[in-house]
Amino acid sequence: MISSPYAAKPWAALLSAAQRTPVTPAETLVHAFRASVARAPERPALAYFDGRLTYRETDRLSDSVAGHLAAEGLRRGDRVAIMLQNTPHFVPALLGAWKADATKERLAAYKYPREVEILAELPKTASGKILRRELRSPR
Repeated sequence: MISSPYAAKPWAALLSAAQRTPVTPAETLVHAFRASVARAPERPALAYFDGRLTYRETDRLSDSVAGHLAAEGLRRGDRVAIMLQNTPHFVPALLGAWKADATKERLAAYKYPREVEILAELPKTASGKILRRELRSPR
């Protein structure tokens, strides 16, 4: 048996009772996000330059993405390639793919050669979708 000097957790005495309370994690990131929407729908979820998206707005955008993917025939476990620049639009796109029970494939908007190959192969598969249009914010 291996003993560890950390097994006794001497640092635990420095924590408050609230800090020692075990935390039950959300089932998935989508569950955690939905809990945040329920707790504070009007709080900013994303801030960029002079714009803001609240949790409610981000939730609605991601629901729209999920609905679009479902309308396009996406099924649970299908792959979705998200090809967006590093902008806040990536968050609702990613959440929407997860809400649609898809597996996300990240592709850089500037496409390296291997990513070009992935783009060429993805539409040929029955379960492949590419999400590359820029999402519009509700404002």
